[in-house]
Amino acid sequence: HRWQGTLSLVLSKSEGRLPSSTLGPRSGQSATPGSFGRFPNGPNDFVNTEGLLIADRPVIAKAQVIYGLPWGVTVSANVQHQTGRAWARQIRVSGLGFPASPAVYVESLDGSRRLPNLDIIDMRVQKSFPFPNSTLRADFYVDALNLTNNDTNENVGSRLGTSSSFGLPTSFILPRRAMIGVRFRF
Repeated sequence: HRWQGTLSLVLSKSEGRLPSSTLGPRSGQSATPGSFGRFPNGPNDFVNTEGLLIADRPVIAKAQVIYGLPWGVTVSANVQHQTGRAWARQIRVSGLGFPASPAVYVESLDGSRRLPNLDIIDMRVQKSFPFPNSTLRADFYVDALNLTNNDTNENVGSRLGTSSSFGLPTSFILPRRAMIGVRFRF
């Protein structure tokens, strides 16, 4: 009946301890020769890191719907909700004899601090034009992205409790925008 839809719902709890648990997804931390094992600050890299993983999102829901209108026009929508990622306060411990003071968690990664939820609606309107006496088709489309104009941040400036950028939002979702395009099919 000229429509198609897909729904998905993921309910999860991501727990454990991974190298990414130490400083976060954008950490520049890496192993150097002469350090304890694989981590520059040895076992200190894992102080208080047991708990939720930094990519933990308890709820991810998505819905995609496509509908074919008359005259070769297609409309579609993509709606999604994602719970914000967990994060926790850290401090740097000096005087341990390491080249750089290790950052350790002073709070549990229990989900009490989370980035904001992400709620976005994207839509597309597309019109197809066949070329006469050919299998070639041209599709003209307009994508309207982030119709809710959600300004959710995907990271914080710093997790260090002593930093002036502690907990300040960074890495924002792009604002509402429209894109026009053409695609040729043969």
